[in-house]
Amino acid sequence: MPENNSGDDKKIILLMNPHYVRDMSVKNIRGSFFPYLAGILIFYIFAEMIPNVVGIYMPRSYFALSVNASDLGTLTDALPKMPFVTVLYSLLMLGALTLGRTFYSLTFLRNRTVNYGMIFEGFSFYGKACLLYIIQTFLEGIGLICFVIPGIMISYNYSQSLYILADDTSKGVIQCLQESRFRMQGNRWTLFTLDLSYIWYLLIGYLPAALLTSYGAADTSTVSGMLLYYLARVPFYMAMAEFIMGRTIFYELLCFGSFEHFQYAGEGFFRARGKNK
Repeated sequence: MPENNSGDDKKIILLMNPHYVRDMSVKNIRGSFFPYLAGILIFYIFAEMIPNVVGIYMPRSYFALSVNASDLGTLTDALPKMPFVTVLYSLLMLGALTLGRTFYSLTFLRNRTVNYGMIFEGFSFYGKACLLYIIQTFLEGIGLICFVIPGIMISYNYSQSLYILADDTSKGVIQCLQESRFRMQGNRWTLFTLDLSYIWYLLIGYLPAALLTSYGAADTSTVSGMLLYYLARVPFYMAMAEFIMGRTIFYELLCFGSFEHFQYAGEGFFRARGKNK
């Protein structure tokens, strides 16, 4: 697991240019981008591709398992045709996989090493990871159902919970959620603007897959079409690798306050670039 050097849970308000944080995240992985990207691709293979490929052979809606959809008229027509196995897989697996991705990114940032085994380290803490993911998803969903803005605020309030758990796996689920909310007070806007700074990377990265599906070149109802679709998503995953590293650096800044206070093997990269902007 990544070395825990975050110290006490003091409150830090980040006053810095989010674009500088983004630039630092890009430069941080530049020399090892493709080895680091391989780990992110492993995560998305297990988080997205496998359940969606399996879902091709499964019922296409929740109701198809227990009722006759024709009895429900237009109601089921309005629902997304999502395979039941995909929903079940998300509930049971995404918590541990996302925690593993957090371990992986923190290990790379802190130790300047790529350790693919960390992608699956979250399963060592499966119960906490799964419960934390379910509770966080439920809270965000309730917020979005009520109003969009509260839903977004809830999402940012609890955005650090998995990082906190990865840093100290002895902490409880509720403690991680409470600590994330505490740390994000006064920092939500900074993280939001940091996320926005990646928007063009993400949109351009997603463009090949969007064009492929828009013109019917990839039939995602077949295995070959699904594989072609995910191949076209590789540029998007490249952008996501930078986005994930940016969020990981943001968490470290919440712990240490500035780049010059980083306290582990990778600190030299940041200290060599001087004080925050």
